[in-house]
Amino acid sequence: KSELHLRAILFHNGIIVRTETGIEAGNGAIVSISRESSANFRYRFITHECLHGIYFTEESFRNTVERAFQQTDPRAVLFLRRYFEVYPTLQYETDDDYLLQNEFMAYLLQQGSGFLQEYYSRVSWFRTMTEAEPALCRYIRRTNAEAFMQAAAQMSSFLYTTWGVRGGRIYLAKIEFV
Repeated sequence: KSELHLRAILFHNGIIVRTETGIEAGNGAIVSISRESSANFRYRFITHECLHGIYFTEESFRNTVERAFQQTDPRAVLFLRRYFEVYPTLQYETDDDYLLQNEFMAYLLQQGSGFLQEYYSRVSWFRTMTEAEPALCRYIRRTNAEAFMQAAAQMSSFLYTTWGVRGGRIYLAKIEFV
């Protein structure tokens, strides 16, 4: 029932439209996150999901992400791909280039660049990752995730010059009406 209600809202606002071939994308996007997450995680999740919204709705951003992805050291891309495959809570379809590039972007930009190297350094020490990909984990630690920093800087620069938004800098606003 709630999904049918959401669908009606999406139709009403033109986010999805009926065509002769079925339901297709309209204009805009909807972003949601779990209410069960801690406040700290909600900030990261809303940033991550809002970045997906930009990716889905802006071809110029998708093109920028694709260029950054293709220019990134293949070992770093493989590390991230394996991270997505190895963890049961992720299980992304990594053979889908559109999805892989979309998640590559969101995972690199969901936190500010000041936390990016620390984040991937921590991931490179996760037992499941070190057991599955010891050489790739050593590469990430040895380079201090520099390939991710370069890709994130390229994508974040595009976001900033186009919309004034930086990676890791999308925030929740809480408005209370009295």
